[in-house]
Amino acid sequence: MKKVWLWILILIILGGLILWFWDFGKNQTMEFGVTFSKPQADYLGIDWQKAYTATLDDLGVRKLRLIAYWTEIEKVEGKFDFTDLDWQVKEAKKRDAKIIMTIGRRVPRWPECFVPEWAKKLNEEEIQKKITIMLEEVVKHYQKNSNILMWQVENESLVNWFGNCPVPDKEFVKKEIQLVKNQDFRPVLITDSGNCLFGKNLLN
Repeated sequence: MKKVWLWILILIILGGLILWFWDFGKNQTMEFGVTFSKPQADYLGIDWQKAYTATLDDLGVRKLRLIAYWTEIEKVEGKFDFTDLDWQVKEAKKRDAKIIMTIGRRVPRWPECFVPEWAKKLNEEEIQKKITIMLEEVVKHYQKNSNILMWQVENESLVNWFGNCPVPDKEFVKKEIQLVKNQDFRPVLITDSGNCLFGKNLLN
C-alpha cells in the first residue's frame, strides 16, 4: 500500500512539473515589480517620500503599481488634488520607471475599499455615480503621461469574502472598464484573488 501511495505522489509531482514548464518554462520571462502605497507608509509612520525614492533608487525598481486612492485625491467633494500622486509619477518618470495605475474604489491595502468621508453618507447608487466621475478625472489628468503603461480598474473587484466593501457588482465593474477604455487607448488590467471565476468575462 505504501508503494502505491508513493507512486501516486511521484505522478502528482511529475504532473505538476510538466504543467509548470508547459505554462511558464518556455519562451516566457517573469518580470517583477512592486506596489507602492502612500497610505500604508503613513500607517507605518514612515516618511512616504523617502520610502518611495528608496524603492526606486536603493532597490532599483523600474516597474511600479501606483494607486489613485479616492480618499487621497478627492478629500473634499468635487475638488481633486493630485499633488502627492503627481509627485510619485514624476519621480518614476525621472528614472524611466513604468507604471500601472490602479483606479477605482477597491484598490490595494486594507480596508480594500477606500471611500472619502463625505461619500460614506451616500447610498450605493449615488456612490457609483461619484466613482465614475472620479475615474474620468483620473484618466483625464494622466492621459499625457507616457510612462503609465496601463490602467488597473479596481483590484480583485469581485472578491466577496475579504475587505470592508459592498457586495460586488459585476455590471458596474464592466461599466467602469468600458468608461476607461472609451477615454484612453491604453490597456485595461483586471485582477482576481484566484477564487474569482468571472475575470475573463469582464473585458468582453
